[in-house]
This record gives sequence, structure tokens and C-alpha cells, in this order.
Amino acid sequence: MITIDCENFDEWIRHFVPVVKARYVRDYTIWLRFKDGVEGEVDFSEDLWGPAFEPLHDIEYFKKFKVKGTSIEWPNGADFAPEFLHLRALGWEPCKHLRPKRAAAKKGRPAARVKRMPQKSAAPRRRATRPV
Repeated sequence: MITIDCENFDEWIRHFVPVVKARYVRDYTIWLRFKDGVEGEVDFSEDLWGPAFEPLHDIEYFKKFKVKGTSIEWPNGADFAPEFLHLRALGWEPCKHLRPKRAAAKKGRPAARVKRMPQKSAAPRRRATRPV
């Protein structure tokens, strides 16, 4: 698998492509089609960590996803970023800080830390005026 540099915003945002179709394949694998025509199977078995994804360990619940907005979503609101899904469908692996923390912990290494990108300060809002 190829790894993408998730901290390179330009590289990451190029993969913001909406999911247009999805269907269950087997186990924790879903077939996805994107607006740009890319399609592929994504195995989520190593990505279901954290409280939001805990219910998805039940395979019957996992099958209850729907295409919603630009991604897929489960009834409890759990979802994945479309960039992440697009890259996985292309066979790319997420960069180190997006890999499951439990996988790192199992190997006796400390869990990866998420590096936050600096936020741009918002421009001051101007009050709308009505024509007189």
C-alpha cells in the first residue's frame, strides 16, 4: 500500500470526492463508487475503533450504513471523511496518525498523537445593511 502525507493539505483535499453509491460486500468490507468514477472495496476491520464505531463491531449493525451527503453514515451518526474513503478505495493507506491507536498499542509502542493543523483566524463579520 502507498501512504499519503495527511499533513499536506493540498494532497489530502484533492481526494475530497463524494461517495455516490455503496453496497455491503462481506465481513467489514464495503464497495464504494465516487463521483469521479473511482470504485473499489474498502475493508474497515482495522478502522472501527473509538466509541462512535463500537456499535459497528456487530456485523448486522455494520450493514446498516447509507450514503449520506458526501460519505457513508451509520444510524448512530458514525461516518468517515470522504477523503479517507477515496484514498482507501484507491488502495492507499492513511498516514501514521490516522491509523488505529490500538494497533500501535498492541505492538508495545505508545499510541500515535494527532497533530492539529493551525486554524486560520476568521475575518471579522460585517453587519448587513438594508437599502434605505
